[in-house]
Amino acid sequence: MDNIKVALVGAGQLGSRHLQGLASCLSAMDIFVVEPSAVACEVAEQRFNEIRVIGGKKTLEFIGSVEGLPECLDVVIVATNSDVRFGVTHKLLTDHKVRFLILEKVLFQSVSEYERTSELLKEARTKCFVNHTRRCFPFYQQLKKELSAASEISFSVSGGAWGLGCNGLHFIDIFSFLCGGGDVSVSPENLNNVVYETKRKGFVEFNGCLNGKIGKNNFSLVCLESQSPHVVNITSDVFNAYIEEGTGFARFSRKEDGWKKSGTETKIVCYQSELSGVVVDELMKNGTCMLPEYDESAKLHVPFIRALMKKMTDIDGFEHNICPIT
Repeated sequence: MDNIKVALVGAGQLGSRHLQGLASCLSAMDIFVVEPSAVACEVAEQRFNEIRVIGGKKTLEFIGSVEGLPECLDVVIVATNSDVRFGVTHKLLTDHKVRFLILEKVLFQSVSEYERTSELLKEARTKCFVNHTRRCFPFYQQLKKELSAASEISFSVSGGAWGLGCNGLHFIDIFSFLCGGGDVSVSPENLNNVVYETKRKGFVEFNGCLNGKIGKNNFSLVCLESQSPHVVNITSDVFNAYIEEGTGFARFSRKEDGWKKSGTETKIVCYQSELSGVVVDELMKNGTCMLPEYDESAKLHVPFIRALMKKMTDIDGFEHNICPIT
């Protein structure tokens, strides 16, 4: 059997971890890394070599632009910043045949780019997934089973300086996964009346409280300005959970046990380097994976960026059609 062809576009901090994950794929593969920075390429190659390659033989090639990729690709992972992701995705889908596409979040910065990408994916017959990885964590998969009989779920995240704009969608996605999905509404009124500059030039952040609902289930994301670990609280009529992702501590209580609390230390978070190989193997074996598909994710992303753009407009009085988060 020929090696599968896998491309990684963007080999920065996150992209290099994707590359590490590909080393553990069972499939034999030719890996093409698109990264114009020589320094980033060197770091990414070092990280790839830190992982013991298993499964079939793998080749690794670094190239400077998407134009240098083979015409036909089995899997492409796009790990660029959000401001250039649409352009990269457009070029991939128009100039190449891509069987499976995995996009990082926040997907895009404007509503029109979501709509156009949906059209491009249909035209190219490419199956696309969004890298909301918490769905892949065994910990949260077990929580979904615990909550399967719940009639209503309340979900909250609170902490400081955890990046509400950058990371908020990860939590909204896992909440959607836990409560079974549905239409989302997002309210930005309780966000701080400040748009915060970030270390990444051209991108912004938000703090305060973002509220919303998925069906009759509600969520709140609270991000303080000062650094503090985030905690996740889940409340329902059958099962409650208090979760410290950073320490690996969780405390549960169940209605059937009289709401008696029990704490445990467990593996909650899986690293990207542990997941990318599993996802690619699943795609090649089953034609699908545990990540959410594009259309499902877009239904969460669009209301989210609309809410943040509304807050920006409320603050400065100008109409915004770009949400500069990544």
